[in-house]
Amino acid sequence: MENQTITDRINQRFAEMELEQGHKLTDAELARQVGVSRQTFGDWRKGRSVNITPENLVSLADTLQVEIRWLATGQGEKLMRRSPPRNYREAHELLDRSTPEIVASVSTLLRSQIPPDR
Repeated sequence: MENQTITDRINQRFAEMELEQGHKLTDAELARQVGVSRQTFGDWRKGRSVNITPENLVSLADTLQVEIRWLATGQGEKLMRRSPPRNYREAHELLDRSTPEIVASVSTLLRSQIPPDR
C-alpha cells in the first residue's frame, strides 16, 4: 500500500499477528517484548510518536517478525526471513560501524513518517 506511515505498518502487522495467533494482543504484551513501556508502544500505534531509537526499531521489527527496512520505509520484503537473533546482531553491527550522521539520518527518516494531521 502506497503512502503508509510507520504507524500504519505497525498496526497492520499487529492485526495480522492477532489473526495468526488467534487471540487479541495487548499493547502491554508487545511493549514488554520490545522492551519499552506500554505508553511508548501505544504512542507508536496511535502515531503520537515515531521517535524510535535504532535499538528499539530493531527490537520492534524482531517482535513483529518483519524486516527492519520494511518497517522503517515500507520498502523491501515484509516478513522476516531470518531468525531475530541474527537480524538483531546484524543491525547492531551496522549501528556500531555507523557514523553519527547515519544514526541521525535514521532518526530523521522515522520522524518524517508522522502524518501531518496527528
